[in-house]
Amino acid sequence: MLRRLVLALLACALAFAAPARAADPDYSDIWWAAGGVEAGWGVNFAQGPGFIFATFFIYGPDKNQIWYSAEMVQTGTGRYSGALYRCTGSWFGADWQPADHGCTPVGEAQFVAESVVRGAFSWRVDAAQAVKTIERLSLTPISLAGTYIGGMLIKSSAQCSSGASSIPYAYQLIVTEGADSLVRIDQVTLEGETDCVMEGPAAQVGRVRPMPGGTYVCEFFGVDTTVAISDMRRTSNGGIELAWTANLGNGCTETGSFSGVPQQ
Repeated sequence: MLRRLVLALLACALAFAAPARAADPDYSDIWWAAGGVEAGWGVNFAQGPGFIFATFFIYGPDKNQIWYSAEMVQTGTGRYSGALYRCTGSWFGADWQPADHGCTPVGEAQFVAESVVRGAFSWRVDAAQAVKTIERLSLTPISLAGTYIGGMLIKSSAQCSSGASSIPYAYQLIVTEGADSLVRIDQVTLEGETDCVMEGPAAQVGRVRPMPGGTYVCEFFGVDTTVAISDMRRTSNGGIELAWTANLGNGCTETGSFSGVPQQ
């Protein structure tokens, strides 16, 4: 524990190196029917704080493409809802005419996250309704391998030996990848000592690489348990973010997050 207390003091120096995590996960991605069972339609989510702008690629009664968008505000953890619009505009092959543009509210849309990568999506257009289970659509492979430096926040529940706590630390993360989507994450102090290792399969779903059933070993702290990484992804600056939960026994639960930039 002394080692992590020292790391906690060093974390303040890295506060501006690691981008802050949003209160709710970032659901920005291309989504489609879970399992790809209805290939051909989907919805794009672009998320801001407490808000998701959704654009649809779906079809009308005549089976031709039709344009809809929705503006959904956050109503709870992982819950968003708002008005759905049918929009018109100028033909793309001619000059844009502002008078051609207009959006008419025709219904509503709602997204309820089941996890970071899956959820229930429903919408209504006039009298027609749809309810779908959707998940992120993976495009190109995303590698997590690299060495990163940044800030880690570890929260312990009240049942832990030291009681409830929320403490920041400074760490390096060394991420390596193997066959069958196997990912190993070494938590290394700034002095080069490995404190903990997380390892397990982390298949890609959209922009995210969750690890629902990994191992979590911290020899220095006497930890040998399982870990669930719900949200692990590359960031736009080439860094990495991840969030996890681990049961440390006797009712003690650890939740943690890390956000860092590439170590040059």
